[in-house]
Amino acid sequence: EELGAIMGLRTGRTAILLGAGNLGRALLNNFNFSASGFELLCAFDANPQLIGQRFGGHEVRSADTLAEFIERNKPDVAVLTIPRGDAPRIAHGLVERGIRGLWNFTGEDLHLEGLGVPVENVHLSDSLMTLCHLVGAADEGREQNL
Repeated sequence: EELGAIMGLRTGRTAILLGAGNLGRALLNNFNFSASGFELLCAFDANPQLIGQRFGGHEVRSADTLAEFIERNKPDVAVLTIPRGDAPRIAHGLVERGIRGLWNFTGEDLHLEGLGVPVENVHLSDSLMTLCHLVGAADEGREQNL
């Protein structure tokens, strides 16, 4: 409880997800946003085949409605699982519309500190390399104990 209060996990932050491709759908279906202090409002995608579908209980809306949705609902954070090349342009547009933080899975590092917007650039490959290092260290420890 105390840690959650310090980290701002009980402040009722809202989020949207952009990009309902494989990674976006995996997050929608499996990540518990509310346990992390966020209410995920909905997802957006440009693919007409995904519009109107629901994943993990969250509706996918047309990217064409994004600006209006942000204006009306004022989400705090955007989760980006969009193509890497689109990330900088879309990120700047989100910030211009009032998004206050980005959780970025695009593989393109975004730096918006000059705009006063925090970005968490997630690198899944870094996590895998960390695991490889830990497995190697565990193997060395086992060999020393034999």
